[in-house]
Amino acid sequence: MRWRVIGRKTLLLLVLLILLVGMALLAMLAVRTMTLTRLAVADDVIARIWWPATTIRMLAYALLAWGLYPIWVRAHLPEAEAAVDGLPPTGNGLQTDAGRTAIEADGVQRQRAVHRQWWVFGGCVGLDLWMTQFPYWLLRG
Repeated sequence: MRWRVIGRKTLLLLVLLILLVGMALLAMLAVRTMTLTRLAVADDVIARIWWPATTIRMLAYALLAWGLYPIWVRAHLPEAEAAVDGLPPTGNGLQTDAGRTAIEADGVQRQRAVHRQWWVFGGCVGLDLWMTQFPYWLLRG
């Protein structure tokens, strides 16, 4: 039997899954220890920090969209250029030309991706609305 080495992405997903399960277990423990007094205190704390925390999250999304995302995309652009440079010239066969076309299309997509900050920001805000704002609205209803 051969042992397979776990890749970085698989390891990251495994760690995230373990963290989610741990958070669910801690949440169940927190619910068991809640009394009406503690619940009122927690509600008061949440009401005080909600909008400042929302502002900080929006600033973090803007930093991700206009700061880190373009840097990350530009860091991956040389990979696409190197892949095109490593291919034989066009006209050496139909399969080679199709591969070159696909790799060049990937490079064009990466060039366009640099300018998609609004989509990244909108996606983050949309997830924030769905995961935090909507439940908060339901609780405050």
